Amino acid sequence: MKNPSTSEATGATLHYEGEAFKNHTLDLEHMADALAGLRVALAKAAAVRNEPVPQARLRVRDGSVVLDLSYLTQAKDGLLAVGDPAALLDLVFKLDDLAGKVTQSPGLIVSLLGLAVWLQGRSIKSRKEQSGNRYVITASDNATVIVTGEVSKLAYDKQARQAVRGLTAPLAEKDADHLIIRRPGRPDYKITRADRAHLAIGDPEPETTLRTDRRILSILHAPLAVDEVKGKKKRKEAFHFEDRRLGEKYWAEVSVRGFMEDYRSGRELLPYGTELDCEVTETLENLHDGQPARVKTRTVTKLHIIRRPMQQPELPTAN
Repeated sequence: MKNPSTSEATGATLHYEGEAFKNHTLDLEHMADALAGLRVALAKAAAVRNEPVPQARLRVRDGSVVLDLSYLTQAKDGLLAVGDPAALLDLVFKLDDLAGKVTQSPGLIVSLLGLAVWLQGRSIKSRKEQSGNRYVITASDNATVIVTGEVSKLAYDKQARQAVRGLTAPLAEKDADHLIIRRPGRPDYKITRADRAHLAIGDPEPETTLRTDRRILSILHAPLAVDEVKGKKKRKEAFHFEDRRLGEKYWAEVSVRGFMEDYRSGRELLPYGTELDCEVTETLENLHDGQPARVKTRTVTKLHIIRRPMQQPELPTAN
């Protein structure tokens, strides 16, 4: 078997220039942020394409950071490439479809940077899946755009969003005036210092999903919980339950159906230790910060009582 070889390199040039850059110096912290953003953006793009991160080489020349990407290939019945560097760069940088259409409805957005340019600092309100691995992204002002599934995943990745901002760090005050992204066979794209103020993807609004399942719960306490909603007190009746299957104790609102009517009327007392077969409905909120979805609301509906605690005999009173 032949030794592994390297695929033909494909690359892009990030050219920082302007009046503030005539002496060919950049702030170290800003340049570090730019290179870190580039590294993270490439790594995240490779992950959503299910490819390994390619070998990346940098050359600095006259105010330009020249990026070369290549993959190691294994010789077996000919060269077998394990990734597509050009497609990977498209996913990060491709901006052709945005020319002159930033404030309008562009065509399909296929890059993370393209979505950031279109959003201009707005946050993502929601996304809705369509056929053909396409998503409709709705911005905070209700403007919509269609993106690929890969761009949708990157937009909901906090580190990927931050990486886009990092790429333009050298455009900070007293550094470079603008960034020109150059790729072979593509038109140049210029990002100015004024653009940088809007070149960000705001954190998406939380996505919520409903989950309903059957659980065996034990009652711990049954007080009345009072919540304040928009300055007005709203009474919500909640019980304190123990969920031994999950090893959790939590407060949960209780549905009137089959539960509170009996409890209020006194027809059915539910003392401490009562075990219930319940239907639990939870609203899960995904904050897109890499943490598990958290429970926003939880409602319990009693199906039937499994076990009542033994009644303790009354102690005699002292004379």
